Amino acid sequence: MAPYEADAQITFLVNKGYADFAVSEDSDLLAYQCEKLQTNGTGDFVELEKVLKHLNLNADKFTDMCIAAGCDYLDNIRGIGINKAKKTVSKNETYLNVLQTLKFAPVDYSKCFEQARMVFHFQTVIDPSICETVPLTNNGDTMDNELQSICGQYSLVP
Repeated sequence: MAPYEADAQITFLVNKGYADFAVSEDSDLLAYQCEKLQTNGTGDFVELEKVLKHLNLNADKFTDMCIAAGCDYLDNIRGIGINKAKKTVSKNETYLNVLQTLKFAPVDYSKCFEQARMVFHFQTVIDPSICETVPLTNNGDTMDNELQSICGQYSLVP
């Protein structure tokens, strides 16, 4: 059971050790930073750490690359595929710099990019050890109302 996206819930279960790996053809699991994914039924695994090393990216830049190339939450800008997204993310220090280089972005693209980024990091999931909803990644403080409306409310219990 997942309160919102199954991808985020599966990532939480794998990354916290409740499952050894995820089985899915959905590459968004990697954007959620799922550590180990089995995609094709052959027993071959995609390990996030190895992908990051191969691409020479950190996890946050990898997620930014996935968003810029197009994901479930935000379409890519015309002409931006995975290769151009990787080059753009690699050359820029922060995702804000990435957005400034995307010349043909719609007016609200920056806000939508930030929202997609927040969903990939802080989507609400269920922590089975405490039977409560929590953010996928602990952000260290409480979320404001706008972020909660994007990522989901915490606490299923009133």
